Amino acid sequence: MNGRLLDLVMVSEPIRCEVGKIDHPLINEDIHHPALELTVTMKCNLSLLYSALQSVEWSFLRDGQDVDVAVSSFYSVLNGVFQQYVPLKRSKSNSYPAFFDGNIIKSLKLKDAARKRYKTSGSTVDCESFKAIRCKLKTDISTAYSSYIKRMNSDIRSNPRQFWAFIEDKRKSNFIPSVMTYQSETITGPQEIVNGFADHFSKFFTPAKNNTYLPPASNNTFSLDSVTDEQVLTAIRKLKPNMTQGHDQIPAFLVRDCACVFVEPLAIIFNLILKSCQFPEKWKYSKICPVYKKGVKKDICNYRPISIIPNFAKVFEYLLFSFFGFNVHPMISSCQHGFVGGRSTVTNLCTITEFLSGALDERRQVDVIYTDFSSAFDSIDHDILFKKLDSFGFSDNLLLLLRSYLHDRQDSGVPQGSVLGSLFFNIYINDIVESLDLPCLLFADDMKVYSLIGCYDDALRLQDGIDSIVRWCVNNNLHLNCAKCKVVSFTKKTKPLLFNYNINGRILSRSNLVRDLGVIFDSRLSFTDHIESIVNSSFKSLGFVLRNGRELSDVDTLKLLYFTFVRSRLEYASLVWSPMYNNHIASLERVQRRFLKNGVHMLTGSYPPRGHPNDLLLGQFGMSSLLSRRAEHSVVFLFKLIHGLVNCSDLLSQVTFKVNRPACRTKSTFSLPTRRTNTGLSSPVVRMMINYGNIEDTVDIFCCGIDAIRKCYLNPLVRDQQ
Repeated sequence: MNGRLLDLVMVSEPIRCEVGKIDHPLINEDIHHPALELTVTMKCNLSLLYSALQSVEWSFLRDGQDVDVAVSSFYSVLNGVFQQYVPLKRSKSNSYPAFFDGNIIKSLKLKDAARKRYKTSGSTVDCESFKAIRCKLKTDISTAYSSYIKRMNSDIRSNPRQFWAFIEDKRKSNFIPSVMTYQSETITGPQEIVNGFADHFSKFFTPAKNNTYLPPASNNTFSLDSVTDEQVLTAIRKLKPNMTQGHDQIPAFLVRDCACVFVEPLAIIFNLILKSCQFPEKWKYSKICPVYKKGVKKDICNYRPISIIPNFAKVFEYLLFSFFGFNVHPMISSCQHGFVGGRSTVTNLCTITEFLSGALDERRQVDVIYTDFSSAFDSIDHDILFKKLDSFGFSDNLLLLLRSYLHDRQDSGVPQGSVLGSLFFNIYINDIVESLDLPCLLFADDMKVYSLIGCYDDALRLQDGIDSIVRWCVNNNLHLNCAKCKVVSFTKKTKPLLFNYNINGRILSRSNLVRDLGVIFDSRLSFTDHIESIVNSSFKSLGFVLRNGRELSDVDTLKLLYFTFVRSRLEYASLVWSPMYNNHIASLERVQRRFLKNGVHMLTGSYPPRGHPNDLLLGQFGMSSLLSRRAEHSVVFLFKLIHGLVNCSDLLSQVTFKVNRPACRTKSTFSLPTRRTNTGLSSPVVRMMINYGNIEDTVDIFCCGIDAIRKCYLNPLVRDQQ
């Protein structure tokens, strides 16, 4: 009031500070020192950050010969730029909902101050002031929430995973419980829980052991001497644009967005790594994230560790994986369906289902041994791994580099979550099938061995196969978890041959049901239990989506959520278990019909009447029945199998082509095998050929594309609209 500046607010350049006078101070104020409110925010200025990174001259990295020095210099420059435009610490999370902005939070404080004043004074003026602030606050919250819902509708349409962010914001819960148990003790407090996880995960550490085991050597030799800027750029673009970050705190989206900036320094560092055969020490450290498996969520023992490596190290691993995969994948056994291009859980399950359905159609018995390795990825012996890499044709320089990559890490075996870990494991376990004289299938460390059982000698032969696996495990320092290994006898005989298979003298447990890669198999191959299971779980997921998506008024958003979280359950590996009986087909369709009726209610405000035609409901939402989609998926899979997009020789060998005579009235592409039972007719390959036979007058599987096949299975109402 005397024209003199008494109260100063000093901030650094990246910080935004808004200073204003409080109209209703909480206490009496001095006229020379009015009550002020400071709103201080510091956010990452991405535009200035990108400009600063573009202006960096990286040529100084070419002068160094030491990898660790080059990486340290690289991070020093980055940290210098980040200090200018990125806050050192994240702003503390508040307890307010996500749609509360600064004005609403300020109004909340003003409302609380006005309420306290009114409670103290009891005056009518203070009461009216409090009511006016409260009324305005309610209006602002309603407007902000409406804008938030519109924004979430848009975000979920572009990325359905944002639905979980929407749910977690409503729940205000952490994915790790605040109270956990470990070794029958209750643990509270963040540090105690972290220590419990550290102690549990440390038990997975397995020190390397010397071993003389060496598979037959290969004559192939390949080496990688240098990489180009184009290869580095391609590897950077394989990063997923999310907030995932290692211990260096550099998120993946930043590396992708600044790909053109990072190409030059990363190419220099990568070539220096290849030249010196030394992997940077800074990139060997991982951030360990506990991932829930199954069981009680509060039990620490029900979690497994996943390594989150720095994104720059991940780029280098992507580059190596592309090079290794081109040379290694042709040598991976055809029995391995995990982490191999053109193969998947579906090809694995279709292969075993085709074998089982053929045997049961001939009224024979098949015994399947389902094995389980204990901490397989963490138990890999590095010395044995390098011998196997040598046998695959890796050059001496690559072996030195990979030894440096795996040496002196805090995690044993190969890091789970890394790009190269899956490839190393496939190489490590690849020769397990060489000692077997039986058919087997693998998906990473999930292995099953099976055989036709007609007499006692057949069972002994399968037992010999189990013994061979045990010997391989001893030679390779891996261990079978006998408690989780199971035997299932698939047959329709009333009196099957039940042999007591064992591992090191311990009898394996028998079961009539087994969950294999997400599909429940029963001993008669009816898949009744699996269909009931996915119907029940899908109804639960649908209820979850409808309850939590009630506020998302956009039907297209809710439809996308249904596709992502519900229909995906109903269609996973449907080629394996696709039902033939009307009651099973109807139970699956009921899930989708409930969604359609709820969608109509969102649009019109009323549910469709009982008995309303399902085709009209499907046409209204531009959807097809699940029965039609299962047929479509089978023909698309057949198309991919024939055109080499699915790499599964076992299934392709079962596809029988028909050579038609010139004067034949009806011509068909495939010759269906003679099957006596519904089990045989519902095998994956037979079902694919039957479904294609229903549309082969419309499309030619050798000349058409996948879009032409899918068009045949569109809902007629949707096809007419198009």
